[in-house]
Amino acid sequence: MANGRPRVPVRSPGDIVVTRSPTGTAVIRHRAGGELIGEVGRGDDNAWRSLIDGKELSPHTHQRAAVAELIGTWNRTALDPSRPLMPLQGPPPQSQLLSQLGIANVRAFAGDGDDDADDDGSGPGGGGLSPRGQAIYKKLIARGKSAKQAMAMARMAEKTKPGQFSKVS
Repeated sequence: MANGRPRVPVRSPGDIVVTRSPTGTAVIRHRAGGELIGEVGRGDDNAWRSLIDGKELSPHTHQRAAVAELIGTWNRTALDPSRPLMPLQGPPPQSQLLSQLGIANVRAFAGDGDDDADDDGSGPGGGGLSPRGQAIYKKLIARGKSAKQAMAMARMAEKTKPGQFSKVS
């Protein structure tokens, strides 16, 4: 906390304003409120160094690395350690039926039923194609196209009017 206010973390490059000091160092301020984040400049050994809260950070060969370390240090100190942690999610409620069967209720992510794990949408359900699209898909597979390529071509063909080549309806 600086000046009794919590620090605002830097979330994007647009959150900082860089100006030049009379000594030649880059002065980096936060756009929200103009609070001084730190300074970046070259040391006597020609290495880039950052200065935050009067503390000099490690030397770097590139200015970008020195700025990244400065912003990272700022963001670490922007987190308020006195803020209470969010409570963990409680266990799911146990129904009477599950208790009678001796099954523990757990939270789990539901699957989509497509167990081939290739995520191409070409599972046994036709991949969401219309009957016309499924017929086109089958013809393309019969002609030797890969399943992924045939699915993409069938989806594109579904968008065209029958009898018209590449005219999307």
